[in-house]
Amino acid sequence: MTRFNANFRSNPSTSGRWCRAGCPIVIAGLLAVSGCTDEPEPLDPATCDAATTYRVASVLMPHIGAEARATGLDLNGDEMVDNQVGMISSTLHGQVGPLLDLSRTASARFASDITWTIAVQHCPDAGAVVSLTSSTGSVSQLIGRMRDGVIVATGYEGELPVSTLFDAGGTFVDPGWVAAARAKIELRELDANRIEGKVTMALDSEATLEALARPLTPFFNAHPEELAFFIDYFDDDEDGQLTVEEITASNLAQSLTAPDLDLPSGPALSFGIGFAATR
Repeated sequence: MTRFNANFRSNPSTSGRWCRAGCPIVIAGLLAVSGCTDEPEPLDPATCDAATTYRVASVLMPHIGAEARATGLDLNGDEMVDNQVGMISSTLHGQVGPLLDLSRTASARFASDITWTIAVQHCPDAGAVVSLTSSTGSVSQLIGRMRDGVIVATGYEGELPVSTLFDAGGTFVDPGWVAAARAKIELRELDANRIEGKVTMALDSEATLEALARPLTPFFNAHPEELAFFIDYFDDDEDGQLTVEEITASNLAQSLTAPDLDLPSGPALSFGIGFAATR
């Protein structure tokens, strides 16, 4: 299974969001070209080269504060990294400790039963088309350009498998794809067979909370002693077992997943991850 190069570090964001330099080996280059939000440029895919398709083999879910910035991108043009759900991931890892490793469990799913592909097309004048295809068959087309070896592309649709990304136990069947109102990707082609980068999407907050609560609930219930703090906090009826409804109805969960983006399409919740993909 393709894994990330761990030789990276970065300082925490001063923007109020959390993160660690943690993407792939290309992180320095990716951060160098991050910043303002690039609107999709007019581009005719018919003028582009044939697509090269890669399958996502592993992902990076933020484990500590600095990773949320390294895996997030600016979705609304305010020159600040957006990755609110990445903050949730880093907070969970900090509270739960070694019992939780969402990067490991999600990557195992992508290496086996969850298919997510990224097709890259090179176009005239350094243009690029990046098409993301989920296991449901939904295709999202992002358009952008290559600069200094890094492709940056944006679009107004996308999907993230939120349940798989928060499948702490590694056994939750439904990937929980959540549709996005905006998506942005940065990637570098390492060689003819590998790409690495990061993708950030603007998601519906209620759908995202539901999708992440569904796999986390059985994980919390499976570890009543180690995770007693979480169970005591969310267990509204005090029966010693959590339900998805108890988590999604809690003020804390709703506050953490409140929209952090105000887009023309409406309020949205940002979620960014790192990825590695192979042909």
